[in-house]
Amino acid sequence: MTTRDDFDADDWEILVFSPAFAAYGVAAVDGRIDAKEKEAITGMLLNIQDKYPDNELICAVMSELPAMLEDMNVPGSLRYIKTKDEFLWAYKKIGRIVDGAAEPDEAAQFKSFLVDIVEQIAHASGKKMNVFGNDINQPESGFLKDVRNSLGIL
Repeated sequence: MTTRDDFDADDWEILVFSPAFAAYGVAAVDGRIDAKEKEAITGMLLNIQDKYPDNELICAVMSELPAMLEDMNVPGSLRYIKTKDEFLWAYKKIGRIVDGAAEPDEAAQFKSFLVDIVEQIAHASGKKMNVFGNDINQPESGFLKDVRNSLGIL
């Protein structure tokens, strides 16, 4: 079982912010976040941890995220990220943080949790057509692949 005490304060802040970072990152890939994506982000962040009730790390992160968002407390190293390369660097950093302190199964599930967030928000965008079962636009689809690779999920 991995807890907050397994991380230093800066790394813990990054992990707590990572679900919001994942949601807003993919939503912004195409240059803007529309109302449908904002609504999806809010709903998804309120309900996502229900999919991972036995992962104490995810539950701990999600219990602290609302206060961090309310205080608009973006961790320093994530504050000024704007480019795709910077986003992918941050995902690699998040992966290293969780791999360095969490149990292997818990770390893998945490990274899958972040990918799940990216996928859900990519599906929520109103700028896509569902063609042959694929309702994720090309930029977001590419970003999703890059996020998976950055987190080591192939």
